[in-house]
Amino acid sequence: MTWPVPAATEPEATAASKFAISFGPFRLLAAQRLLLEGDAPVRLGSRAFDILAALVERAGEIVGKEELIVRAWPQTFVEEANLKIQVSALRRALGDGQGGHRSDGYRAGLQFRRSG
Repeated sequence: MTWPVPAATEPEATAASKFAISFGPFRLLAAQRLLLEGDAPVRLGSRAFDILAALVERAGEIVGKEELIVRAWPQTFVEEANLKIQVSALRRALGDGQGGHRSDGYRAGLQFRRSG
């Protein structure tokens, strides 16, 4: 996956969370922890949402597996398989069944537009 905005390693509010980030038919409202497709909410688990927010914040950059794990599971040890499951769920929710995975990390492959 490929995604633009400043880096954060904790799930705290960032400059990006105050804006709506648009990509394709989707809008990410990070402050409300909401992903919309058009005007309809997209069902997305909290871990997948945290991963999406991290990728959007680092749009166009490769985000390492370790950073995504720390972001989605703070202060918890989890296997890499958990990350793969959440990324797979995220891809299904976004309608992206292929591409994006790299051995050294992940990145979002979309064009973003910030509003707000």
